[in-house]
Amino acid sequence: MEFVEDHFEAQDINDIILFAKFLERYDTLSLKNEVKTEQGNILIQSERNLTENLVKNLITRTDLAKDVFIINNNENLKMAIVNRISKEFDRKMDLSDYSFCSFLVQKSPLDFRRILRGSVNNNYFLGFMTNLIMNNYDITNHIIEIALMSIGLLNNTKDPNIDYSDLIKLFQASILHDCTIVMNKQWKDEDTFQVENSHDRDSAMAISDKKFAPEVAEIILAHNKLQNKYSGRNEEKWYNNKLELLISILNLSEYYTYIKRIRQSENDNEMTTVLYQLSLITEKGFFPRQLLGLFEVHFSNFASIFKYGQQIGKVEKMCVLKTSLASAYPKPKSTQVLCKNNTQPCEYRISSQPLKVVSEKKIGANITEVLNSGWYEKCKFGVHLPEPPAKI
Repeated sequence: MEFVEDHFEAQDINDIILFAKFLERYDTLSLKNEVKTEQGNILIQSERNLTENLVKNLITRTDLAKDVFIINNNENLKMAIVNRISKEFDRKMDLSDYSFCSFLVQKSPLDFRRILRGSVNNNYFLGFMTNLIMNNYDITNHIIEIALMSIGLLNNTKDPNIDYSDLIKLFQASILHDCTIVMNKQWKDEDTFQVENSHDRDSAMAISDKKFAPEVAEIILAHNKLQNKYSGRNEEKWYNNKLELLISILNLSEYYTYIKRIRQSENDNEMTTVLYQLSLITEKGFFPRQLLGLFEVHFSNFASIFKYGQQIGKVEKMCVLKTSLASAYPKPKSTQVLCKNNTQPCEYRISSQPLKVVSEKKIGANITEVLNSGWYEKCKFGVHLPEPPAKI
């Protein structure tokens, strides 16, 4: 089954059957063209709603004309797709991996079907979303989690200026943010904060001429970058406009799922290092503090981890050079602070006590946290390091 411009096309009658099984019904399907035999005899009139018997009778025939089956893209089909996708999202919400998403949606209920209906009014999105769910690519669960988390975070901001058009834009961007790597079985290698890649730019470019609101491509373009820009922001109004809010939410959702993926790949299923890393770099200004509050409410059992990460972030921010040169070491249980650049004079550097780092365990994607092998001088701000909690 393929979506071409504004409709679905099938090359084989079996594709029609698979599509009907996906939708869990036949009667919403009708063909734009007639189904004929090689001799020109009409077997099914155009525009007629299909039935299971009609379609299955075609399988037994050996004289079908070689033609493309063009499925009418009408409101009945759209509603059937909305119903099917809604069921898929509901099923995901019952899984433990989606517990945070479920918490967000339950804390501040939203009309998901309304968001989905508004989103599939764009034909490209309709085709992409259907293809994604129907084929269940390796990346599908990741995309669904990002989409649910993003609209959940946005809905819980309680900004009175947020309306359903904003939720639709963010939902579309969340679903399409990895559209150029969706069929790549090694998508995890490209979906990373560790190295520079072009898939965010490529995805934004891919949908730029698909009749979306311009904000959708702008959100996607910035979704996979870490920027230290939230330090000192006004607590009440930390974003300048709604677009900045939407960008920061998708960015945070993507980063959170990325750190979880790193920990799971290292057979570490605990959330401690994930939430520690998230709270640490949020304190340093990479994410807005206000959005982290929802994580703290849901993961309340990890209150000591959040606090510890924030304290480590505050110590590292003490660096008088203001260039994130102070690094608590080792992570996550830090006992001292090291200076990552001893070429600049600093009264807080302890030059008489260098320490050799052989290799530091990476606990998350943040270039400011990584110490390469080598000698480092200690910093006097190490006296401010907190005692690590027992469960980290």
